[in-house]
Amino acid sequence: MKILRLATSDDGRGRLPPGGTIPEVVASILEEATGEQVHVTTKAPWPKAGVVDLVERWVNDVDPDMVLLSMNSIWFNYPSVPLLLERKFGRAGKKATQAGIKVGETPWVNRSPMYQAGRRVLVNTVGGAMHFTPEEVVTTMKEISRRILAREGVGLVIVGPMSRLNHTYTRKRSLEHEKRRLYVHNSMKSFAKEVHVPFFGQDKLPSREELAATVGPDGIHLSEFGARQLGEQEATVFLELWNQLHEG
Repeated sequence: MKILRLATSDDGRGRLPPGGTIPEVVASILEEATGEQVHVTTKAPWPKAGVVDLVERWVNDVDPDMVLLSMNSIWFNYPSVPLLLERKFGRAGKKATQAGIKVGETPWVNRSPMYQAGRRVLVNTVGGAMHFTPEEVVTTMKEISRRILAREGVGLVIVGPMSRLNHTYTRKRSLEHEKRRLYVHNSMKSFAKEVHVPFFGQDKLPSREELAATVGPDGIHLSEFGARQLGEQEATVFLELWNQLHEG
């Protein structure tokens, strides 16, 4: 069994103990349930020009039985202060963007309570720019879905966007954040129903307490518990789809 996960590049590798990453959890559950050897490949698409053709090449290369297409909230719902500076100040702002990204990707920095508090203050006062609009994301993801479904015999699972930052915002920004998320969630949920493919996601925003155990020290990426929880969700949907594809 071959699975292609079109999701974030952060599936736990390098952060979580062996056997605890999302692909490992998925493979372990499916192997036990089916007796098949399971290979899971993860690719991280970015919904810019050319991504539909890129995904098609990935599908051709991997030749999967099933594909998972996950909506990444970072595309349209992660306010970036450095990106805002780049758009306002051009080349000078771009240098700040690159520096900001480098700092933000440094584990000991992004796990620091001081860094996280500072980022919350900036986002809630200065604001930030989004990489894409929700409408752009939906249009691109639908086109990717259609390309995958055009490949005979391949099953598709669509996953709605998650939210792990909403509780860090002011009420106004929190409502804006959830409005964008629900637009993508509901649009892709309706599309999945239209093209008869399975869909799962957050129909409503989890409480602060529900989110706490699923998030790692940086407040963004999944914890070991969160990765296992998501891996189990994916495996459950994959197993049902696998059985449907092999009925009779």
